[in-house]
Amino acid sequence: MVLNDNEIRNLIATGKMDIDPYTESSLSPASYDLSIGSFQSLNMLDKHRSDCLQLDKEVDIYPGESFLASSIELLGLPNNITGNIVGKSSTSRKGLSMFSPGWIDPEFRGQLTMGMKNETYKTLTLKYGQKLWQVIFDTCNPPSQGYTGHYQDSKGIVEDKSGDATIGI
Repeated sequence: MVLNDNEIRNLIATGKMDIDPYTESSLSPASYDLSIGSFQSLNMLDKHRSDCLQLDKEVDIYPGESFLASSIELLGLPNNITGNIVGKSSTSRKGLSMFSPGWIDPEFRGQLTMGMKNETYKTLTLKYGQKLWQVIFDTCNPPSQGYTGHYQDSKGIVEDKSGDATIGI
């Protein structure tokens, strides 16, 4: 069952779930908005840029550019809550698409890394703290083991840690 604003607010207030920083204005009726923190270009070799988005700064995203971006917010989920990250409709209306899966397992802790692409033929400007995504929380039965994977306690952008060498870059 998808959690509504009252249930999310209650989980935060009781310390059962963590969103840091938490702002009431980011809470929607059945989701929570996430903001962009760090940025790293993936395919602009002649203009390679990494983690260049900082407080009170902007970054230009070139036409066709793919990039990784991290949330400012750090999430901490209990063992009976999952999350699904989707792009805000306003994000896609600007021409940005999200190409990475956005699933958060129970007991995950950390900032989130999302893959995105500028699908337009114009340069788009992103600002630190701009709300690009939303997370939809859902209940589940507690699993036998919570998340303990490669990305636990992530901070900033975290590149692939899967060890899968079948796709080389």
